[in-house]
Amino acid sequence: LADISHDLKTPITVIQGYTKAINDGLVKTDEQEKYLRVIYQKACALNDLINGFHDYSKIQHPDYKMDKRKIDLCEYSREYFADRYPEFEIAGCSLEAEIPEEPFYYYLDPEKFLRVFDNLISNFFKYSDRGTTLYYRLEKTESGRARMILADNGQGIDPEIAQRLFQPFVVGSEARTAAKGSGLGLAIVDKIVKGHSGFIRVVIPPEHPYKAEFEIIL
Repeated sequence: LADISHDLKTPITVIQGYTKAINDGLVKTDEQEKYLRVIYQKACALNDLINGFHDYSKIQHPDYKMDKRKIDLCEYSREYFADRYPEFEIAGCSLEAEIPEEPFYYYLDPEKFLRVFDNLISNFFKYSDRGTTLYYRLEKTESGRARMILADNGQGIDPEIAQRLFQPFVVGSEARTAAKGSGLGLAIVDKIVKGHSGFIRVVIPPEHPYKAEFEIIL
């Protein structure tokens, strides 16, 4: 509760201060648009935080279940990254994907597993500079398991932080930009992957030329 209240307090304080300044007539008319833009941004951030807390509370509930169906992981991956590709162009980043041509079937909850990709890719955009490349690789292990690699050649992850990244409320890294978000995104990822009888880890040290590397085994 202390962590949550601290995360919520900052955007609320800005929204209160700026709206009061406008309401009291302290902001010139030609500057109000700038203030309103900041208020909107903080309201969006607040909404994202609340959604994160809500999702984490749902995933912790004992009645939370996976609706698994037989899915071709290759086609699933291709469709996902094709949909997100325009965001890479807008962000000035690159995407390189290695996905087998032959189908690889696995029992997956396709809606919930989207959160795994979404949260990892959102972190990539949050902590990456223009020119950074995201690498995605899907392969079948000798034992028949699915192995997914999501990596980048950006600023990397502090090894000390990496060991705790999947714990709730662990945010950011000294090796990256300032902390952002609720710190629940990767905790949610960890829960969903475990719900698929799998595990996720930060690879230390990452394979060359990666600076940060996540491995998912299903």
